[in-house]
Order: sequence, then C-alpha cells, then structure tokens
Amino acid sequence: MINLKQILQELTGRVPTRDQFVLDASRDIVTAFKSGTGRYEDFFILSRAGEDAEVNLDVKFIRRPKQEYAFSIAASFGPTKSGTSDALEMEIEYNPKRFPNAMMALVSEIKDALEHEAEHVGQQNYEDMYIMSNRYDE
Repeated sequence: MINLKQILQELTGRVPTRDQFVLDASRDIVTAFKSGTGRYEDFFILSRAGEDAEVNLDVKFIRRPKQEYAFSIAASFGPTKSGTSDALEMEIEYNPKRFPNAMMALVSEIKDALEHEAEHVGQQNYEDMYIMSNRYDE
C-alpha cells in the first residue's frame, strides 16, 4: 500500500516528532470515528536523535449501545499477532447515545493514550530511551 504521508516525509526530509505524531494521529482517529467507520489504520515514522522508528497504527471502533459509560480505550504497543512488525493498537468501545456530548473527553483520552504508547515506541526503538530491565527472567 502506498502511503502519501510517508512519501511526503521522505521527499521533504521532515519526519514528525512525537508531539506532531500525537497531534496528527489523534486528528485522524477522531475524523475516522466521526465518519462511522469500524477501523482506522495508518503508518508513521518517528525520529529522535537521528534514529527512526516505524509505527503501524491500528484503531478499532466498537459500538456498545448498552454500555453505561460513554467510552473506554485500551491501547498497547508491541508485536502484532503475526509477529512480523510492531504496532500501536487501540480499541475504542463507545456508546453512540453519549455522543457528541462526550467528544471532548474522547479526544483528550485518545491523545493521552497515544502519548503513553509513543513513550513505549521510544523505549523500544531509541538508544537514549532504552530501559534496562532488572528482572532475571528477561
């Protein structure tokens, strides 16, 4: 699949920072949510201190009309089920009856989740953010 964002990044030499990634990805996720689609997928390249990290983004929107609360978000970064690449995966369960009233809270939580998971991307991909485990079984 050809990704226009990736082509433009390569041509211009501009790779987004973590803050720009969070802003761009959150906007795209909210736009997809508003469109009523069930899934949003994208690919980003993040850069820090001359090192690049590739991020596959996979967001699923799950309607839960009987859910008492407006939404919940579960997110993780790690290997995909096939094990071929790392992905930032997010599931957003939501009660459509609570929207658009809950939209501002949803946007805020999406940004928080992306920021948190972007930290894990950095820890796994950038030498200066690597954290040595003190567990003996790793």
